[in-house]
Amino acid sequence: MNNESPHEPDKQPAPSGSSIAVWMMAGFWALLLGFGLLGAQKYLSQQREADEPRIIATEAGFGPAVVLDGTRWGHYRVKGFVNGYPVNFLVDTGATEVSIPAGLAEKIGLMPGRAAMAETANGLVTIYDTQIDSLSIGPLSRRNVPGHINPGMSGSEALLGMSFLRHFNLVQRDNQLQIQTP
Repeated sequence: MNNESPHEPDKQPAPSGSSIAVWMMAGFWALLLGFGLLGAQKYLSQQREADEPRIIATEAGFGPAVVLDGTRWGHYRVKGFVNGYPVNFLVDTGATEVSIPAGLAEKIGLMPGRAAMAETANGLVTIYDTQIDSLSIGPLSRRNVPGHINPGMSGSEALLGMSFLRHFNLVQRDNQLQIQTP
């Protein structure tokens, strides 16, 4: 026979102090993990951002130069301008030409030309020739720079290839890259 009243709610035992402590500890670790992930994401995004080129004085007989600090992975990033439009570049001495993602090329107003195939780190891709009226990083600038538009590239970072860099002296030392007018 049941001694409980039909109107009396089921009584559940009150949580013990140890189960509250377990939940508080789990909440603490979840918050710590969340803040750690946010901090790591901010750090990595800062590492991907392009640097303003540092302009340095050079030896007599040489023109202006910029110095770029390498990332922890040995990459060099720099802010520049394509046809007056600000662009973040990844310096790529292995790229024959300046390579612009299709979305960025559209914003800048670059016109796609003849289609061609190119071998990239991601395999064979279709690219479109283009002519860049002006490209500059700091005091270093060139006019009529050959480039290409790459629909396979995403984001807003372009590759600063040899069609621009070949006009300058490149000196790499101590995780720094100096790009200098000859």
